[in-house]
Amino acid sequence: MDRTVQDRNFIEGKCKYVPDWDTPRYRLTPPHTAYIKIAEGCNHGCAYCIIPMIRGRHRSRSQQDVVREAEALIRSGVKEICLIAQDITYYGMDKWTDARPNRRSAVDSSRGESLASLIRALNAIEGEFWIRLLYTHPAHWSDELTAAIAESPKGPATWTSPSSTFPTTCSAPCVARDGRGLHPQPPAGHPEGRSGNRHPHHLHHRIPRRDGGRPSGIDGVH
Repeated sequence: MDRTVQDRNFIEGKCKYVPDWDTPRYRLTPPHTAYIKIAEGCNHGCAYCIIPMIRGRHRSRSQQDVVREAEALIRSGVKEICLIAQDITYYGMDKWTDARPNRRSAVDSSRGESLASLIRALNAIEGEFWIRLLYTHPAHWSDELTAAIAESPKGPATWTSPSSTFPTTCSAPCVARDGRGLHPQPPAGHPEGRSGNRHPHHLHHRIPRRDGGRPSGIDGVH
């Protein structure tokens, strides 16, 4: 059985593969919507999840490559771009050179490409379309990311209506235990409690909608 495509090995001991803009794909979505996978793998060791074992550590595509794929999709008539990965908020952190990120590092474009910088770059593409995010991780949210979302006229679309929700994963406190916690732990006596202001149940108070309100709730995967 031929396990390679154009000399690219898809089965190996250590997962290194990450798709790029010209990777052959067969779209199963309606013509108006498309998914763009911006990264492969995950660096979180969630007690309930096997993804890091089968997909390896997080590997981000370059921002230029993602934008190139989005431009091609928009030219073909796509109106909804859904950014997907096991943890899209970790996007770009694996390429930081000043210091290695950890499971609680916040989105920060000053250290390299990030989800915030990608959202801004996608918004600069000409055409009528909107952006969705699937899924974010509460441990990596930052003020920069919320600002990028609030300032983006083309999305993410989940923050545009009074009934909007935001999608996040690992949203149950019960998975943060035995040293494998996923939510940031603030110092003792923190006014927002044990899990801090990046716990998913606090995030909806920090994320602005473009009408000045707040998301009505959390679309969480536990």
